[in-house]
Amino acid sequence: MMHSDVAPTVVPSVSGDGGGSLSSAHGGSIETLIDHYLGPLYPDYADHTRPTLIRQARDLLVCTFHGDLERFEGHFLRPATAIVRELRCTYQRGKAV
Repeated sequence: MMHSDVAPTVVPSVSGDGGGSLSSAHGGSIETLIDHYLGPLYPDYADHTRPTLIRQARDLLVCTFHGDLERFEGHFLRPATAIVRELRCTYQRGKAV
């Protein structure tokens, strides 16, 4: 039985539609996507949160999206970023009251 524990972090784009996806425009690295979308939303991102988010994103990319980085970006990462942003804004508004 052949099994590989190594998950690719760079997946080439196959859609060709451009679609404004960062995965196509910036070489397709999971690290770049996580840094771009989620990095600005987390305090102490580089020191504490980044390694965990990247590890979880790789697992999700491989297990759920079968390595399709553009689909991962469009169907998970963008919506998740919008949710995290909304939660932060709501928290900040509540804190100000």
